[in-house]
Amino acid sequence: MTRTAVSISRFSRAVAAALAVLLSPATAAPVARQSRSAVQFSPDGRLLAVGGYRTVALIDVATGKAVATLAGHEADVTSLAFSPTGDRLAAAGGAPGKSGEIRVWDLAKRTARVLAGAHTDAVYSVAWSRDGKALAAGSYDRLVSLWDVATGASRKLKDHTDAVYSVAFSPDGKQVASASGDRTVKVWDVVSGKRVFTLSDSTAELYAVAFHPSGGQIAAAGVDKMLRKWSVTPTSGSLLRSAFAHDAPILRVVYTPDGDSVYTSAEDRSIRLWDSAALAEKKVFEKQPDWALGLALSPDEKLLAVSRYDGSVTVYDAATGARKLDPMRASGATDAGKGPR
Repeated sequence: MTRTAVSISRFSRAVAAALAVLLSPATAAPVARQSRSAVQFSPDGRLLAVGGYRTVALIDVATGKAVATLAGHEADVTSLAFSPTGDRLAAAGGAPGKSGEIRVWDLAKRTARVLAGAHTDAVYSVAWSRDGKALAAGSYDRLVSLWDVATGASRKLKDHTDAVYSVAFSPDGKQVASASGDRTVKVWDVVSGKRVFTLSDSTAELYAVAFHPSGGQIAAAGVDKMLRKWSVTPTSGSLLRSAFAHDAPILRVVYTPDGDSVYTSAEDRSIRLWDSAALAEKKVFEKQPDWALGLALSPDEKLLAVSRYDGSVTVYDAATGARKLDPMRASGATDAGKGPR
């Protein structure tokens, strides 16, 4: 049985296809790949990074035009994270079923340093610590890894019993939260690498996790369509509120910088904005042509970037919901590439 069949039988199409846990027999003919699972604004808001098959496109936000293509990745780029200073870009992915890969790009030199060896399967999520010294990653191999960026040394955090789809640093950099197919959010101490506590209120696989900018709350969501938030301390957490947020599994959760609101995207092809305190709906964006796999808010909160399963990318006016840019359309994506399905 191929990896494709196994993945589709266990997970929704969003995870099986969009997060690129797919392999076909070695003799199979390559087919076009246009899914774009990751999008991220630079800290100054001038660049938009978009992950594709084996490449990352850097888009000038002012013009909507590509200014560079970062090539050489093993397979799909599933997660992107700019360093706090904006001079580096971490791009995660890897060869499904073989190895996980993180490339840390020096954006001035357009050269990359490869961080590998910690994972035996594709990496789905990568995040920087606030001081820019560490990276956290989550993989289909059920592991969370912590990386010293300067030395390339890594530590493996083991406690999840299913794939890790999302990781997030706490604002103070002392803890990492990870969301998994095992229906839990686990919070880890960065210094010791030990699991501090587990949030286990979810009833199905979790695809996204985010710390509130204050550090006192965590939000997570996934297959059960519920958006949940927990109150957290350095040693424990308790459920504060939950809301039925979408009509299909939720794919992404993004807080606004002030923490007053939170964005979600889901397999129902909708993007919604919520009051983060009450989890009350504030805005619904236009119906999406396909699943919004990547979701990013500009630092000034004025723009919302969306990348989709069909390969298209749109930048919206966050206040009005009006389209500002369509730098990549489904029919004209230039770096979609080809690869095994």
